[in-house]
Amino acid sequence: MLLKLFFDKDIIIEEVNGKGFVYSHINHKWFKANKSVLNLVKRIIRDDGMVNIDKLIKIFNDKCTAKLHSYKIRKLLDTLVKTEVFFFSKSSFNASIKTAIESYKIPKDQNIEIAYLHLTHRCNFNCWYCYNKEIRNDKREELNTREWIEIIERLKSKRTKKFVFTGGEPLIRSDLFEILSKTKENEIEFELLTNGSLFNKENFRKLNSVVDKFIISFDSFKKEIQAKNRSIIGFKNILNTLDLFSQYSPEKLEVRSVVTKNNVDEIDKNRKKLKENYGIINYRTILFLPNSFEEIKFMPKMGEESEIKDTLTLDYRQSYMKFRCGASTNIVAVDCRGDMFPCQSFIKEKRFKICNLLEDDWSQKHLSSRIREIFRNLSVDNMNVCKNCPYRYFCGGGCPAISWNVYGNLDTHLAFMCNYLKNEARRRLICTKTIPLLREKN
Repeated sequence: MLLKLFFDKDIIIEEVNGKGFVYSHINHKWFKANKSVLNLVKRIIRDDGMVNIDKLIKIFNDKCTAKLHSYKIRKLLDTLVKTEVFFFSKSSFNASIKTAIESYKIPKDQNIEIAYLHLTHRCNFNCWYCYNKEIRNDKREELNTREWIEIIERLKSKRTKKFVFTGGEPLIRSDLFEILSKTKENEIEFELLTNGSLFNKENFRKLNSVVDKFIISFDSFKKEIQAKNRSIIGFKNILNTLDLFSQYSPEKLEVRSVVTKNNVDEIDKNRKKLKENYGIINYRTILFLPNSFEEIKFMPKMGEESEIKDTLTLDYRQSYMKFRCGASTNIVAVDCRGDMFPCQSFIKEKRFKICNLLEDDWSQKHLSSRIREIFRNLSVDNMNVCKNCPYRYFCGGGCPAISWNVYGNLDTHLAFMCNYLKNEARRRLICTKTIPLLREKN
């Protein structure tokens, strides 16, 4: 029996640490597979999609545990087609490409899904790598309790479902609980981003009743390393806060570490200690991102061949969203006076102000904003160097804020991060589930 399969002529097949993946970047589809399936795929590609089932049975019966029959080969081919990497018709292949192109576009009427609310710019820390260090401890008047409640209600009326309360340090505001408690609804998600140093039993109990997720920024259990990255202020109290979460709500807490040259060797220790001593398993690392060209030297070494671990489980029928910068469209940031910006990394740049949320026509101004259109039309397919990279849809060419901070524009190729971003793409690909249809002999 002969069959014809259609596929991306620039398809990527790679084996990493004994695992492998197949990726079609033209329509952003992929799967992970064992060696037998990878060999089958290589043969299909070598034969330009022509599949002789009888010939395949003869070849693979010598390499697989169970004897194969034609229906098993056909079942495997059907599974390969379900991944949308291979197709039985040219029209189906072209339709998949068209769908991928359309899905990468941001609709003009895209609603705001996530709002980062900077309740204050004041902070009791003095982190040297803070993206808003230029406006830290801004002395200008902040919005009052009533005004913040009004802003949250206005965003909720436009279907915003997730609010991240941040700063500065949001716990500096004595009315934090009042703002959250008066605006909280079951279908609305509240996250609180804090350095964790200002918690006590009373505010923890109150906030725990209205916050869905707490995010504490914490870089090391070693006081001297925490001081190099952030501050030694409240170090003991942060540990006490971890104890509180450990006792009452470990599942609600995510601990985040910004990885710099100072603490790059502490990450595995942090993860282990949080799990073993506090029962906290939600731990995330964020690579330090430079705020200027001069700060690139503070980034930890990022090689091409970092260790790839199975930290994700994802069925091949699903797909990662292509990375698009959602700044100013599905994501916005609001500063302490109610001014809206594309994201939290731009609130120090007054030229990127979109509108003020206390204005009656704020929504119309947001949708028609020139700034919003600039960000909505950013595309990795238009970026030099990046547009020819097969992994471009995993990183989107990198963060526009980094490009702005380092190079003064929004879409420059981030050469100093390129290897890291490619390796992250490979890590995501290798961590998808295996198609368990061909079992290899020992």
